[in-house]
Amino acid sequence: MENQNPFSKLVDLFDAIDINEKGIEIVYDYLIKNHTIEDPKSIYQTLGLSLKRIYKIFSVLKDLELVQVYSRPMKVILNDPITSWEKIVSDKIKQIRIESNEKITNCEMQFKSMIDSYNLIPEQPSLPPVEYINILGDNEPIDFINNELLGGPEKNIFISKGLRVKIDFIEHLYSLLSSKAYRKKNGYANFGEILEKWNKDFPNHTFNVLLSEEYLEETILKIAQTKIDPSELKILTEKMNPNIEVRVSQNTIGNFIIKEDEELLQYSVDPSNTLLGAFISRQKEIIDVFSNKFSEMYSQSVEISQFFKDKKKPQLTLLEKIAYALF
Repeated sequence: MENQNPFSKLVDLFDAIDINEKGIEIVYDYLIKNHTIEDPKSIYQTLGLSLKRIYKIFSVLKDLELVQVYSRPMKVILNDPITSWEKIVSDKIKQIRIESNEKITNCEMQFKSMIDSYNLIPEQPSLPPVEYINILGDNEPIDFINNELLGGPEKNIFISKGLRVKIDFIEHLYSLLSSKAYRKKNGYANFGEILEKWNKDFPNHTFNVLLSEEYLEETILKIAQTKIDPSELKILTEKMNPNIEVRVSQNTIGNFIIKEDEELLQYSVDPSNTLLGAFISRQKEIIDVFSNKFSEMYSQSVEISQFFKDKKKPQLTLLEKIAYALF
């Protein structure tokens, strides 16, 4: 393996999050190696920086939550680098996605404005382009579900799940559900923080979810293998109150999501049935076909609580209902 210079990687990392504070890599490199700075006056000359610059760097590192700074006497302590940087990178990615969506919307709006201002008429009706979202295993699961799959101003979301697909970031979410240590490692003090993040993005959303029996049976087994920390169950019950209806179909159904009758999302999988991405279509005629089919199958299906009752299964909890529907 090629020997890599860790300091150069640190320079690249600060550059990636748009932090250009002169000398910050030098000070942070020192902290990674020594964990604590108790007397800035004893090290500023060694680092080749002025004392004033050292204090400014401390302030920036504190704002990034990479260090804790105490005064009287001054003491700087390094926070856990992995946990701290995972949060910083996750926040930066979310910011980039928001800014990208705003730029996409602006491009579309300005294009339409130009067409309208010149009264241009296409020679033949144009079809809205199909967008593709690449799904990587290292996505922060809550952000990804909130933003890429289900997020936005949409109020009504229709989800059809016929076959269970292997989704790497959902496996990550199961680990967040079942392990307090894993949650802490990934920047969450408890599962309540995850739910607050979820509820903030979906204050008024309505979910109508249609599951096939095959999908539901496989998911029941998966959920049974996920032992949720008992101390979190009360938090889950108190904080989870989504507007969601889940129904079960005996028919063969596909995997897709319709958002406010304006966007259709269809999964792209590899030969091993692992999710690679999603195609987004905004063509009204196509969305109408899927929407009508969903409505037809939904009207012929059974509410999930009734399905459990008919199958003589244990009474369904709200948590299980949401887990079967969305995960």
